[in-house]
Amino acid sequence: MNLKVVVFWGCRILTSQYAYELSIRETFPRLNVELVDLPETNCCGDPVKSIRELAADYLATRILALTDTTGLSDLLVPCNRCHFALSEVIEKLHKDYDANKKIINTLKEEGLSYNPKIKIWHTIDFLHNFVGIESVKKAVQKPLKGLKLATHVGCQIIRYSDLGRIDDSENPQKL
Repeated sequence: MNLKVVVFWGCRILTSQYAYELSIRETFPRLNVELVDLPETNCCGDPVKSIRELAADYLATRILALTDTTGLSDLLVPCNRCHFALSEVIEKLHKDYDANKKIINTLKEEGLSYNPKIKIWHTIDFLHNFVGIESVKKAVQKPLKGLKLATHVGCQIIRYSDLGRIDDSENPQKL
């Protein structure tokens, strides 16, 4: 089975967390997952949210609209903050008609449109729910048996709110 997913790296992954990008680029093909880099990308909007919320929402929605231009409906968002920003704007677009209308009209000026069928995935969620645990186990080349490991997935992905949460915040099992 070959899977194809659009990936939005955000700004932090490509600069200060580039090892994360490299590990995804190296491991996903081994899991028969083709990565399609999102073209003409922009910021997720989170850094400008405190200055102008509508602009932040537009930037996040634009990422979803750009995903739709690829013809694919699954968007991998490895950055916790970007994942939360996109989860938040999806929720808002479904509830706030006025914001939705302004954003949709601005997207139209660029020849873009928002498709509510775009599904966003965090890396952990994508591997667990979409690729599958068994496929991941089969792809392991150097098992880490006997090692005691500590993980830190970041607050936004499991603790910040229910919005975009990929696992149980008190007893995370997916990683």
